[in-house]
Amino acid sequence: MDNYDDAIGNYKLICGCDYKDEKFLQLAVQSILYTSRETTEENKSWLRQLPDRISFGNIQL
Repeated sequence: MDNYDDAIGNYKLICGCDYKDEKFLQLAVQSILYTSRETTEENKSWLRQLPDRISFGNIQL
C-alpha cells in the first residue's frame, strides 16, 4: 500500500507527502478530496486490506 491508498482507504485528509510548493499542496488536497468522494466504501475497504510491502524473492516493494 502506498501513501495515497492509505489516505483514501483510511479517510485521511492528507497523503503524507511533503509538498514544498503551496500550489502543489492545494492540488494534492483537491485530489484527495475528489478521490475520497468518488471511491466506494467497498473499494476503500479493499484498499485497507492491501499489505504494507510486497516481496518477490529478494526484491521488496
